Amino acid sequence: MGETFIIDTVRNQVRAPEGATPITPGSTDPFNHLPAPEWVQKQIDWGVDHISGSGLIAPLKSIAPVVGVEIGTCLGVTAELFLKELPTLASLFCVDHYPAFIDWNGTVMSEDRQACMKDHAKQRLSVYGERATLVYSDSQGFADWFRSQSQWASLDFIFVDGDHSFEGVLKDFQLYWDLVRPGGIFAGHDWNIPSVQQAIKQFFPDQTMVHQVANEGLYIVKES
Repeated sequence: MGETFIIDTVRNQVRAPEGATPITPGSTDPFNHLPAPEWVQKQIDWGVDHISGSGLIAPLKSIAPVVGVEIGTCLGVTAELFLKELPTLASLFCVDHYPAFIDWNGTVMSEDRQACMKDHAKQRLSVYGERATLVYSDSQGFADWFRSQSQWASLDFIFVDGDHSFEGVLKDFQLYWDLVRPGGIFAGHDWNIPSVQQAIKQFFPDQTMVHQVANEGLYIVKES
């Protein structure tokens, strides 16, 4: 497994839908009182049955991807699924700089919790060797870096599951749409969140392009 340090900074931020009142930290999290290792284990246990990218396997298999990107790797559960189920996938860039923040639903992602998540993802994906590259960067940093590399002309797919604010989602769409090849798949997660829905509707006015799949996944086949 490769590791690339483009940007590895802890950046505090608050993610909330535009115009919404941020939820009190921890108010919706029944496990917020737990120490970081135990809290992360709860996320691992829950994630086994709720893999974000599970509904994307069939459409991704249809294009036999070679190079893909995941924005927002977290515990590495979806990345692991992609690597297991997509035998043609030779290079998956797993992009996450694990910042401390308060998520859209009030979940507190503290520095110690993010450090545990980062370590878990590294261990989970280590068995895939050079097929998986952990990239400690924000999405802007990775997009800039990818454009500077001559060995990859474009991506076969991207899965956007990072900053869920309207501004964050729209920015990721703007950064990565032109990096996906014609016939490739532009995918994302959490279409049920209002801020994500707003970004989708603004970037893809033709909603017939957007396909919803299991576990709040979505994808668009890029025609040109």
